[in-house]
Amino acid sequence: MGGRSSGGGFFRWPGTVNNFPAIPDAPENSFAEDFSAWVEFSVDAFSGAQRIIGKDESPQRSWYFRLSGSVVQFAIPGVASPFATANLDSVGIVAGQRIWLGVTIDGDNDAADSDINFYYSVDRGATINQLGSTVNAGSVIAFVDSTARIICGAATGHNPPTGNLYQAKLFNSIESDVLSTSNVAMHIDMRTQPINVTSFTESSPNEATVTVTRT
Repeated sequence: MGGRSSGGGFFRWPGTVNNFPAIPDAPENSFAEDFSAWVEFSVDAFSGAQRIIGKDESPQRSWYFRLSGSVVQFAIPGVASPFATANLDSVGIVAGQRIWLGVTIDGDNDAADSDINFYYSVDRGATINQLGSTVNAGSVIAFVDSTARIICGAATGHNPPTGNLYQAKLFNSIESDVLSTSNVAMHIDMRTQPINVTSFTESSPNEATVTVTRT
């Protein structure tokens, strides 16, 4: 369940499905080509696949962001295999460490291709580092206009994480600075929430209602 540590609040991912905060589908979080997803979290171990965030409830599958071991992957179901980058442990990140992890998607780079870039921060966003090199999708990306929720964790049929979730942010732009206040489409901040919170209003200008599911 959600918990509280000496560093502030967090939502505890227990390693089972259907334990997550989520917001409903809305025009503000249905991206056509360009967007960025950032999550501040830790996982207890780099073991197997762990879904971090996605808009990917079957059959309304659009995208998801996950770890496979310590490899960072972004996927567009039905379009291509997950796009991968360098391992987190290759840059000195260890299991249990609290980090910001981000992905930016330029769905049309004006060269008949798409650019996917991954970033991380180990100092709460003060310093942003690129993780690996730019990944090209091989074609222009057009995301499915899914009606699925934005889920921070894993619903039934997906791979659940084990660890702590602190924050999640979406930008309706290519944003490599997680602390930017421009073009924020969603900001779920678990740090200030009480342990057993069931719903609250997220912090972006869209003010979506966050529903917290626990099993």
